[in-house]
Amino acid sequence: MKTLTLFTTLLAATAAKKCIVKDTTNPSKAEGSETETIEGELNNDVDSADESENNGDDNEPLDLSTVDYGDNVDMTDLKKLPADFKWGAATAAYQVEGAWNEDGRKESVWDYFTHLYPKNVESGDRSIDFSTNGNRACDSYHKYEEDIKMLKIMNAKYYRFSISWSRLFPDGQAKKVDGKWNVNEKGAEYYNNLINALLDNEVIPFVTLYHWDLPYALHEKYGGWLDYHSQYDFANYAEYCFEAFGDRVKNWITINEPWVNCVSGYRLGPGKAPYRCTGEAPRKLQNDTTGLDLEGGCSYEIGPSQYSPESEVLPANRAPQKLEDVWCSHNILLGHAQAAKVYHDKFQKKQKGLIGITIDGEAQIPWVEAGISKKEYENNKKYANLAAEFRIGWYSDPPMTGDYPASVKERMGKDLPEFTKEQKELLKGSSDFLGWNTYTAHWAAQVKNEDGSYVEPPTAEEANFDNSKKDMWDDNCKGRGDGWTCIPPTLGSQAGSSWNTKFGPTIRVGLNWFNDRYKGLIKNGIVITENGCAQPNYKVSRANDNVTKEYFESIGQPQYADTYGEEEIEDEKNIDGTILHDKYRMDWYDQYLKNLRLAYAVDGIDIRGYMAWSLVDNFEWENGYETRFGMTYIDFYNDEELTRKPKDSLEHLAQWYLENFLEVTAVFLQLVIPIAIGNIENVFQYQWSLFNRFKSNRTTTTTTTTTTTTTTTKSVSAEETVRQTSRASAINEDHNFQSIILLLKLGQGCPLSPIFEYLSLKPIQSKLNSNLNVKLNLYFRFPINKSIPLPLKKYVLISFILSLVIYYAPLFGSNKSRCSKAQKIINRGLYWSYGFKSRNSYVSLYDIIRELRIPPLSAVCAISQI
Repeated sequence: MKTLTLFTTLLAATAAKKCIVKDTTNPSKAEGSETETIEGELNNDVDSADESENNGDDNEPLDLSTVDYGDNVDMTDLKKLPADFKWGAATAAYQVEGAWNEDGRKESVWDYFTHLYPKNVESGDRSIDFSTNGNRACDSYHKYEEDIKMLKIMNAKYYRFSISWSRLFPDGQAKKVDGKWNVNEKGAEYYNNLINALLDNEVIPFVTLYHWDLPYALHEKYGGWLDYHSQYDFANYAEYCFEAFGDRVKNWITINEPWVNCVSGYRLGPGKAPYRCTGEAPRKLQNDTTGLDLEGGCSYEIGPSQYSPESEVLPANRAPQKLEDVWCSHNILLGHAQAAKVYHDKFQKKQKGLIGITIDGEAQIPWVEAGISKKEYENNKKYANLAAEFRIGWYSDPPMTGDYPASVKERMGKDLPEFTKEQKELLKGSSDFLGWNTYTAHWAAQVKNEDGSYVEPPTAEEANFDNSKKDMWDDNCKGRGDGWTCIPPTLGSQAGSSWNTKFGPTIRVGLNWFNDRYKGLIKNGIVITENGCAQPNYKVSRANDNVTKEYFESIGQPQYADTYGEEEIEDEKNIDGTILHDKYRMDWYDQYLKNLRLAYAVDGIDIRGYMAWSLVDNFEWENGYETRFGMTYIDFYNDEELTRKPKDSLEHLAQWYLENFLEVTAVFLQLVIPIAIGNIENVFQYQWSLFNRFKSNRTTTTTTTTTTTTTTTKSVSAEETVRQTSRASAINEDHNFQSIILLLKLGQGCPLSPIFEYLSLKPIQSKLNSNLNVKLNLYFRFPINKSIPLPLKKYVLISFILSLVIYYAPLFGSNKSRCSKAQKIINRGLYWSYGFKSRNSYVSLYDIIRELRIPPLSAVCAISQI
């Protein structure tokens, strides 16, 4: 099996050799000394493997066979993804909900500015008033149950959706009055209904608090994210969400793609609301507006803004200013940190959920071409890492390390805001997991002058925003034409968006970059929170792309050209063609998911989830309804019912899940069997006696409690009494116990499971907080059985899991309805702690199993059906 030879060199340049600002004021100072210190903490202080092994002439041509992404492998024997992997699909509130002014909701910046500047959004028919906005979108506000049906077709276990801030708090400011939140109750009711419907269908909510739809009231009040007050209003809004939904929501994302929100919304464009673009002056502010299309272009409407407490207050209704995107980024990162602090301080201990940020950004690939020298290729690797620091690290470093990348700080100079000491402490480690939205990769290289010499990095005196990237090039095509269209060759085939190309190794390259940079810092792994594509369509496509084909052939990688013909282009007049039978999209998912599994199985990346974008066709921002990312088709212009029609890709992912994930039953049995081999009767007999002792203790405790606290003890229903009696009776029936032993004996020939292998590599203590470990050790006093070669901690874990099998399997038997009901109880977060002491003294079954990331009742139900 090939390994990622490219990765052994791509991510390992020393900080001293990185392309940073040259300090010409102090020649004695080593270049990059500050970077070297900080990057050393990020585990990037290892020399490139190729450089260390290269004893030849650097000007010799590079051996192109060494540029290998390692994905041409047989997947048959690779370990599968774990059963608790977060598998699902994603949407965003403004793109799918509709109901823009119903039940008390007020405008977001997207509502306001798409209404004011409709020409900034593409439309197939401008006579339709909702064609350039999200007024109706997919109408998921009323049709969310139809969306859930699509999730079930996909075999999705998770649904990532976002909450509309202005639906809950129309004026943007959440506060308590006389102990009660000023929330829009109808909005809260909608999200409660959605969350409950998901859980009733065994789909786990994964909630994003902010997906670009800032309440317009805050933009009008103080300029939104340009003002430092925004971080506190966001934290207050987040606190309400934690309090209202956190009993059922255990996965939170604070901010989605801060780069897109800030750079596309406050500099580039007009693409993303609020259209604060600097490419042209707002048309409405021109002295003479005759002949100007005032329904498009950059905006000027904004409230007075104060970047930081030390900054001056800028006037309202001003033209876009330089560095607005930089200050937006600064404040939005602090908004993430403030919200995460609220969750960590007030809710996480009780709710036991996770909170993180989702960033986007292209994985960076060093440019390579036939005849390139080793020296130039090594230099391109350095620039690939530098480009990643600017595009991704700018937003991922602060939540991980507490500050911006050193290269960004040095190259930006005084144009980059500084975090205070307190803010650095607030940011560092604020993200429990790291979310990454990944679509395409970029090539990267150092820019050359016309004579072939390199453009030099900026000096310390030149360090500013304009010069920060003057020597850097990164893109997924070699040039750009009118309308920002790609000039080939492109890094993979051209998908249906001008910025997106299909290159499967993208996801693996990026995951390795994160893993290498933040080794030991990402506490709960990486979740791919978006990945997908629009298929080639009438607006964007490049069929029979021979330029790209010839390029990849010239470097010995013809498979990545991924050339397609005219027949692959979507035709809106033929829905039964490639729109519903979306072959290009299915191949996209196959390539990217293959590389995701390789990253997990071969590279050992702690990857915890994958959310396909998107569940349904929806309002695709500036592209309106003309670009389709969905795995479900909706006819927005002609179907008043907005009927959901599954595309082939939806069922294709459902099948991929079945083929590439360990089933719960398999995980459970394979985890237990290796421990029990050769010693199964002894293990079970010990567990059996232990539970008899638990039962005896329970009876004694219950009797004492009843005697001493008669006035406060709630009566037990007749149904509960029958259930408890039945369980005790079933446990005492020896034939049930023997049947489980037989079941495990029959499976003794099973190989060690990837899950068991995983536990062997990562001590179980890392899965439990110290408090939980103490409680386990005090309450479950298991002796060390020398015939089982495991550390005590792991033996405690496995013994407890075996105990659960004995304890629960007889209770559920083959009654499928009771199994299903029990699973729903656990999924809804209720505690199944019967048989244990007071929850105030000992941790409940639900707490323990949730920390172990193993679903016990669903596993036992599955076993009982065999």
